Amino acid sequence: MKSLPVLLALLFAVNVYSQELTRPANMRGQGTELPELKYSPNLKPEQKIDAGGIFISPFLGFEFPLQEFSNNSKGAFDYGLRLEFAHSKIYPFVIAGLFQYESHEGTDEIKTANFLSTFKTSITSFGGSVDIILNKFLKSDFTIPFVTLHVKMMKVEREISPAEFNPGFALSENVVGFGGGVGFTLFIFDIYTTYNSAGDYSTFGINTRFHFPVIKF
Repeated sequence: MKSLPVLLALLFAVNVYSQELTRPANMRGQGTELPELKYSPNLKPEQKIDAGGIFISPFLGFEFPLQEFSNNSKGAFDYGLRLEFAHSKIYPFVIAGLFQYESHEGTDEIKTANFLSTFKTSITSFGGSVDIILNKFLKSDFTIPFVTLHVKMMKVEREISPAEFNPGFALSENVVGFGGGVGFTLFIFDIYTTYNSAGDYSTFGINTRFHFPVIKF
């Protein structure tokens, strides 16, 4: 019988707790003051910072002739310059204008077969390109992968001598080239490959380029 008061007290406590759980949510805990929520006009959502700039990007590489071009010309170094625009509002895209120059010596076979002392093909290109930065999709701690696309107008000029032995090659013509490639960024320089589709002047290239800021905003 000594345990009866304890048992009754326990049953009373359980009954009170169960009644509290069955009460409507808006009536629970009445008598307890909740802190008042106040609106402050000085509290603003987090704002994104806009950043960007214009960069000069010189590049150097080596172009391998493909298809018909490989039958009459050797590989050659190429060099050029890109003027790039990057901004957080157009991320992950980088827009650029480009200049490129390359000069290919003729193969020994084309010279010997046509009794030529000189057979040289020079290509000067102007165009535009777009880089697509892939670090949003391909995570890496030490590099930034990207895809590059380009289109350019190519001025092709040939030097052939003796001129009377020219087997029928055009000495000057304009060609549109387009293509793309993939690469990655390490610090301030990129290493990338490109394929340029330009009919009889198609090439595959391996290049490196550096980025130098001109204007930051």
